[in-house]
Amino acid sequence: MSRSKGIRPAQWRLYWEDLAKVEVSLPPMKEQRSIADFLDTESEKIDNLASKKLQLVELLEERIDSRILVHVGESELVRPSDGRPSLPIRRLLTKVTRPAAKDVGVITAYRDGQVTERSLRRAEGYTLSASAEPQGQYVMVGDVVVHGLDGFAGAIGTSEARGNCSPVYHVCVPTDDGNALFLGRLLRVLATQGYLGNFAISTRERAVDFRNWDLFGRIPAPVVPLTEQRDIGTWISKLRPLNEAVERSTALAAERRQSLITAAVTGQFDVSTASGRNVTDGVTA
Repeated sequence: MSRSKGIRPAQWRLYWEDLAKVEVSLPPMKEQRSIADFLDTESEKIDNLASKKLQLVELLEERIDSRILVHVGESELVRPSDGRPSLPIRRLLTKVTRPAAKDVGVITAYRDGQVTERSLRRAEGYTLSASAEPQGQYVMVGDVVVHGLDGFAGAIGTSEARGNCSPVYHVCVPTDDGNALFLGRLLRVLATQGYLGNFAISTRERAVDFRNWDLFGRIPAPVVPLTEQRDIGTWISKLRPLNEAVERSTALAAERRQSLITAAVTGQFDVSTASGRNVTDGVTA
């Protein structure tokens, strides 16, 4: 039978009076304690493993940033009299303006430094532009992308996908064989350290205004040898796949944890003899 337009399907409701009549199986208190102790122990193991993997990624992220900060500290930005030279950002990166492409997604720079198509990631972690202009710039994989208003918060990086972005972004390519991954990370570190914000013309909606490329391009940045740029860029290229693998592993661990809880409380195995290893094999979630 066809459903008439505008007619909503029946909505089932469960009232407390009915719920209170439902009978549930309650094991003896000793068994309840055994189940709780077992789940506490095994859940802690799973959580600790996931936490260690996340810590590994965080340590690698910190090591890359620390290595970049060494170059900043050795430059004339910190040591004006005897530091290594610096150049304006416009000498390290060339701003490009390409017409928008058809049938591509929207490129977004997230505050954690990832630049990718918005549909490939969660909705939060970026600031929507107040501009009413359409997504009018084409971004290629490997472009260095700077959010003109949200860059101060870390929304700077090297694009992992192609697509169109708003005019509020600066889309750049390296000059003189510079490494895009390194340069994107360098600018992000300078932003999160508060350095770039010193050159901003104003603040707006919690954002530092970097939309003026002539002003932004004049900001001095340390000159780092190309061999060092490529070496750090190689580290950076390995981080994103590792991070994604850790995220998948963490999600699987959470699913296994839930399956373990379900199997234990429904009596699908004996917690007094279970070791926690493979106890969810063959059980239903």
